[in-house]
Amino acid sequence: MVWTDFLVVLPWIALVFAASGAVKGISGFGMPYVAMPGMIIGLQVPVTQAMGWVLVSGFATNIVQLIQHRREWPVLGRLWPLLVSLLVTMAISVQFLSYLDGDALLMLVGGMTMIAILSQWWGKWTTSPGRFEKPVLVASGFFSGLFGGMTSFYGFPSLQVLLASGIQRETFVFMASLILLSGGLVLGSGLGMQGLMNQIDLLISLLMLIPAVGGLYLGQFIQRRLSPRGFNAVLTVTILGMGFSMFLRGLSAL
Repeated sequence: MVWTDFLVVLPWIALVFAASGAVKGISGFGMPYVAMPGMIIGLQVPVTQAMGWVLVSGFATNIVQLIQHRREWPVLGRLWPLLVSLLVTMAISVQFLSYLDGDALLMLVGGMTMIAILSQWWGKWTTSPGRFEKPVLVASGFFSGLFGGMTSFYGFPSLQVLLASGIQRETFVFMASLILLSGGLVLGSGLGMQGLMNQIDLLISLLMLIPAVGGLYLGQFIQRRLSPRGFNAVLTVTILGMGFSMFLRGLSAL
């Protein structure tokens, strides 16, 4: 993207990030689930660029949550197999980004968008038996890293498995933030080393922190005054539609 294009689309990108921040503030959904489909479909941004633009906002949000829940770090003694498995697998799978066809990547992102959002409807999974916990943690980290390195959606199924492990809310927030932050570092490194993210992309990612955080506080303000239940239903259907649209676009172009 050249500077003239950057200046033209900047207000629209800011609007997408403000909306994604507001959605997270109201409903608790992650920014990437809204920001990436919004940029890919609404602004025709290439998938790998959209991945890079979301990074800084994700870093900032997760760092804040890690600091707020830093006393929960002992849980790593129990859940480290998931984190290690995810990061190792993701470090390998992200290397395939530059080799993937754009249409195939669009299908993957669309498919993972639908899977991740649908998983929100499943609620809390059945708690896994203790003797099977370590293999389940390793397996969930493996699949999260496998698809996460190629689509940037690496929360599924790891976050669902964390819920199933029976940990408390504060511990879950700490572990989820650590997974998303460290996974984002791997993804960002992969994008940079493969030349899929340049200086303009990094600048956009930095600038979008402002509308994203502003939208987050606006969403939290609205949340305190409105019940998010109906909004969540509309939002879920909308994001599912976006994911399905991306999947069909990639499929029809193959």
